[in-house]
Amino acid sequence: MRVGIRIRFIVALAIVGHLLAGGAVHAADYVVKIGADTQSGRGVSSLICWFDHTCHGELKELGLQVDIDLRRAMSRIARLRLHGSNFGCCYFEYGRDQTAIDLRAALHQEPIFKDAKARGGMIVNERVGSLYLKFRLLSPDQDDGRGSGQPI
Repeated sequence: MRVGIRIRFIVALAIVGHLLAGGAVHAADYVVKIGADTQSGRGVSSLICWFDHTCHGELKELGLQVDIDLRRAMSRIARLRLHGSNFGCCYFEYGRDQTAIDLRAALHQEPIFKDAKARGGMIVNERVGSLYLKFRLLSPDQDDGRGSGQPI
């Protein structure tokens, strides 16, 4: 009987240890404030995000979705993906749907493009605006969503 209780206790400790070590039980790691200024208008959003998980955001009024990947092991580089609700819109320079940004700068500005009409047998990309991002690292005891922690 005592062996069964010990085994249950050890299993329970292992589960709690795994959850705590794996980061499954913690507050947010960082906040991203996103803004866009385009030909269609302006939009802003704020995201609460975790390291090593894709952070999804949306600027509904502009029909833009943004995905951000920030790995704890490489916390100075964020991978950014952009999707538009209209075909041919929107992406970054050179037709890329993703880019990497260096987080050592306080404010990030990324030009946004869309496909324009073919001219002389080539598709010409048209700049339609800019995407702005500001990252803030949250303290472990701080999860207020206002980004009042330290800049990344």
